[in-house]
Amino acid sequence: MADSSQDNRQHKRFKVSLEGLIGRLDDDQLMDIIDLSVNGIAVKSGHRLAIGREYVIRLNARKHSLEVRGTVVWSRIVDNEEDPFGRRSPIYASAMRLQEGSEDRVTDFICDALLV
Repeated sequence: MADSSQDNRQHKRFKVSLEGLIGRLDDDQLMDIIDLSVNGIAVKSGHRLAIGREYVIRLNARKHSLEVRGTVVWSRIVDNEEDPFGRRSPIYASAMRLQEGSEDRVTDFICDALLV
């Protein structure tokens, strides 16, 4: 019997805890990067991303940058944030499948920016 906690993803995901890693979407919307693999990325933001929509993702870390396209495969509320006036806003986590053909550039970015 297989272990139900086993991760069956095709590519290893790298958890991102790097201060200074900045993620932006099409309209310069900032987002937190949860994890990154050669074919996918998970992000957190104050905005819900539209499932099935393609976005341009810009990642900047130290002296390295990456711009790729990704399609949202899921998006859900994971938390709430309270502003100084006591208003609560949802925080969304979303996963995106990166565009085919970008694997080499994503691998280089992971190696150069995240594994140093």
